[in-house]
Amino acid sequence: MTGICNLLIVEDNGELRKTFVKYFEKAGYRVTAVGGGEEGLRRLREEDYDVAILDLEMPGVGGREVLERVSAEKIPTECIIHTATATVSSAIECMKLGAFDYLLKPVGLSEIGTVVQKAYKRKVLLESRGSRRNEELSIRREATEIVHRSRQMAEIIEMIDRIAPTQSTVLIEGESGTGKELVANHLYRKSARSGRPFIAVNCAAIPDNLLESELFGHVKGAFTGAVTEKRGLIQAADGGTFFVDEIAEMNPGMQAKLLRVLDNKEIRMLGAVETTRVDVRFIAATNKRLVDEVRKGSFREDLYFRLSPITVSIPPLRERKEDIPALVEYILN
Repeated sequence: MTGICNLLIVEDNGELRKTFVKYFEKAGYRVTAVGGGEEGLRRLREEDYDVAILDLEMPGVGGREVLERVSAEKIPTECIIHTATATVSSAIECMKLGAFDYLLKPVGLSEIGTVVQKAYKRKVLLESRGSRRNEELSIRREATEIVHRSRQMAEIIEMIDRIAPTQSTVLIEGESGTGKELVANHLYRKSARSGRPFIAVNCAAIPDNLLESELFGHVKGAFTGAVTEKRGLIQAADGGTFFVDEIAEMNPGMQAKLLRVLDNKEIRMLGAVETTRVDVRFIAATNKRLVDEVRKGSFREDLYFRLSPITVSIPPLRERKEDIPALVEYILN
């Protein structure tokens, strides 16, 4: 293994943070250490870190939330969680979010050093495999990850390429598994915002009582436990693209708040008085036909019209069987 591991330590205990820094710098690592999740997340977005050690329980933004954002934003960093109050459920949850390992405090320096080494080796191995795969893969992809041979998908990709440079909001409809997120990523990569943030949120994966804080953020004291201000996902996407997956699962109250963002290009953090301007392109996706949800009264008609100036409908695989051999070849490679 060549190169120097770039390590980020996010730990609110000052003494433990110093101990980790001293140990890993002596071992030859390039080390950055911060005392909170908010700062840790900012560093992860601004610089490439191979491995991050995240304290699970910290005031404000904790390690789980940092891990969640790393997963959602596809930040290529191996994350190690360590905590003084481990539970089976939290360990399972963190591993599902992509944590490399989950360690219980107090952890020995040699033990955490071994885990960081393994995480770094995995990062190097994955990057090496990815590089080789990119060189060897010869399937025609039209400069995209959307593997296809059917005329239907070729026409959809041609349409995406035409609308990607615009600033228009786009609605993507299709059954589960048809590739809606791939289409959203392709739109982003082909747009003028491709070098800026791409933030994705799945409305079906976040409880209703947490979704507003996740999207809009909150100010200190907005609710019990809000000990620091937290920026929301929409604001994190400022200047870039915000992808709202499974938007049909959004409750009516949140639909109204999202409509105001689309209309005014402003957000109001939970508990705040003033609004903040945002410059975000919205892409929404759903496995339902939103026009049917409007008829049923479960989705706002005005929001539907704001989301759907351009609608991309992806046919299921059973309607484009020519794509099956291409997908099989891609998976085998």
